[in-house]
Amino acid sequence: IAVLVFVTLLAVFLAWLGGEALILRPVRSLAAAADRLRGGDLRARTGLEHGSGEIGRLGLAFDEMAEALETRDRERREAEERMREEREFSTRLIESSMDGIVAIDHQYRITVWNAAMERITGLSRDQVLGRSPLELFTFFEEIGGESRLQDVLAGNTVVAKDRPFFIPETDRKGHADSHYSPLRDEAGAIVGALAIIHETTQRKKLEEQFRQAQKMESVGRLAGGVAHDFNNLLTAILGYADLLRMRLGPDHPAQHDAEEIRRAGERAEQLTRQLLAFSRHQTFAAKVVDLNHLIAETERMLRRMIGEDVQLSTSLSAGHTTVRADPGQIHQVIMNLVVNARDAMPDGGMVTIETQDVVLGEDFVRDRVDLRPGEYVLMAITDTGHGMDAETLSRIFEPFFTTKDVGRGTGLGLSTVYGIVKQSGGHVDVYSEVGIGTTFKIYLPRVAESPTVEAASPGGAVRTRAGTERVLLVEDEDLVRSVIREALSRAGYQVTEAANARDAIDIASRDGRPFDLLITDVVMPQTTGPDLAARLVDRDPNLDVLFMSGYMERAIVLHGVLKSSATFIAKPFSPEDLLKKVREVLDRRTGAPT
Repeated sequence: IAVLVFVTLLAVFLAWLGGEALILRPVRSLAAAADRLRGGDLRARTGLEHGSGEIGRLGLAFDEMAEALETRDRERREAEERMREEREFSTRLIESSMDGIVAIDHQYRITVWNAAMERITGLSRDQVLGRSPLELFTFFEEIGGESRLQDVLAGNTVVAKDRPFFIPETDRKGHADSHYSPLRDEAGAIVGALAIIHETTQRKKLEEQFRQAQKMESVGRLAGGVAHDFNNLLTAILGYADLLRMRLGPDHPAQHDAEEIRRAGERAEQLTRQLLAFSRHQTFAAKVVDLNHLIAETERMLRRMIGEDVQLSTSLSAGHTTVRADPGQIHQVIMNLVVNARDAMPDGGMVTIETQDVVLGEDFVRDRVDLRPGEYVLMAITDTGHGMDAETLSRIFEPFFTTKDVGRGTGLGLSTVYGIVKQSGGHVDVYSEVGIGTTFKIYLPRVAESPTVEAASPGGAVRTRAGTERVLLVEDEDLVRSVIREALSRAGYQVTEAANARDAIDIASRDGRPFDLLITDVVMPQTTGPDLAARLVDRDPNLDVLFMSGYMERAIVLHGVLKSSATFIAKPFSPEDLLKKVREVLDRRTGAPT
């Protein structure tokens, strides 16, 4: 019995050990792996040997299922990461676009509003999301309003070119190209509308500036041509008036009449100079000058000129206000603008002249086609007058345009300012409001050099204007040629005249004696003065040359007609000025004092 009991207990113990190893332990491993999997650990595995038994096969099936779940989860997370990156990339594309991008759903609610739209409209994303675009701006009104938006949502595309827009909430306005198309989902169903807004306000401004510059350039060429022809006439008028005054003597009863002719000619000469200033064809003696110093020089005269009922105030920069310009022309700019300001304040007021050192960046010069980024000196002249409306502002620099009463102005004051500033490499901005006043802002490039110091005139006796040298005079205008010939002949010069280059060459070829001086017009039919001079100087290297023209020296030098080293006298000129210049050219060879 004892043995039997022992054997029985041993069998039970061995059975228990076999069940623990073969069944209970694998079942517990399987249960633990299932608990980990249920808790979200997709890396849970049973750790069982994948044998041929039932428990082994069950463990294999569980491990394969867990691995499949882990793989699927990894692929899902990778797909989500790709989608997130794609969404971020799409968002960056939308936000980086210089064009405005707007998405609208079927309920006309804005769902996308990029940074460019914030810039164009002044409205932030938070201000517009969920609102209707029809209440925010006029883009859709310009293409037909709600009905056209419905067309887009129905699958049509709408394009609008260079249409004006207005944003009531921010008071923004401008122009834009816009493109409207259906917005579709992955299945191709229309889920809204997409609007691409390309602002053209800047382009419109530049185009308008370019058109205005072209118009001013065309008017300038016309003005320059008129001034050239008129200068020829004035040379004859002023010359004969001077010759008449010399013949009559100071006590002759007609001397007063000759002087009145002379004064009238001088007034006409001033008009032509203003026309040439506008067309940038006048003489331009550029120097390095201190703008503050020029204003200070002019201030006392300005105070006398504007009268007691207008106050003049100056606020000058303590910095470097040196520019390269013609000081006489800058004086003229200041006086013209101050006189204009005075006339805008018939009941009195305030004129302020200010200077500043400024640095103009890309954003500022982008709207101004004639400026480049860099350092400038700003001169601002402000009045408290009646101001100007937009229509007047658009025309103020046109020659002969004036709002003054008949007889109170020529309409050339501001056009002269425009021409001088442009010729100096600068820019003029005008700001004006009716009933408040006007500010002219003039930007001139600042230079680092010190102002030019004028050298003292050398002493010495004044050389007589008379002479006996032989002069070949070439001028196609009969009146001008006649008055020049008479002035030179009266001074003792031996004058031979020709109406054109061909005649001059024939005369020089036939005449056995050399000429001392060639006086020739620059612009003539067939052959120009410089070409004629080159041919005659080639024959006689000792021949001196004096050029003359109704165009100013800088204009014909810039156009390549005349070399900058050439000796030149601008029409109109008086007989005295001509004789002085002739003597100067002839004495240069001998070194005699002029």
